[in-house]
Amino acid sequence: MDFINKIKSVLTEPGRFFSTIGREQGITPAFVYYIVLTIFSAILAYIVMILTGNWSARIMYSILGAGELAAMADPRMLYSGGMMFFMFIIGIIIAIALSFVIAGILHVWILIFGGKNKYSETYKLYVYTSTPKLLLGWIPIVNLVIWIWGLVLLIIGTMKVHNISKKRAILMYVIPLIVILAFMILGIAMLGMTLARVGMSGMGF
Repeated sequence: MDFINKIKSVLTEPGRFFSTIGREQGITPAFVYYIVLTIFSAILAYIVMILTGNWSARIMYSILGAGELAAMADPRMLYSGGMMFFMFIIGIIIAIALSFVIAGILHVWILIFGGKNKYSETYKLYVYTSTPKLLLGWIPIVNLVIWIWGLVLLIIGTMKVHNISKKRAILMYVIPLIVILAFMILGIAMLGMTLARVGMSGMGF
């Protein structure tokens, strides 16, 4: 299967695709796929960063009244072109290396829930379910959709690759997600209360 057709199959026919990835010999095809898409994503993210800077951080610092930090949040103010390019290359290398670590963590998690395949198959699972993120993750406004899309692919892929039931595959990812979201909401609420107290103290209340 050529590269473009593989992307299309992952995104539009995940059930059929993940049922066939066991035919790939070793992890080399998946590794090459990950490298190509990582470089593609990094180049586009790099271009966006050059053109816009770290806008999200600048907005946050501006809201908090830290104008100097807002200016520093623009990577063009912090680094020369050469340094930014160096960080771009290092970022790609780190992302590629981390793919093995993340796949390893995922593999252990899947085994806990009764997974029935090897690490190499989990690595393929991780790589191919990362397709939406690598293909479109450089677009800030669609990150949530991409994340949900990737989760759906992960559930389908886990069912097919590790022969896990649909119910178990959903629960093994959704329950930890709910717990994480609950802690995030609690953290945001506590931060808001702290900032409110600081604000009221500053006004003499």
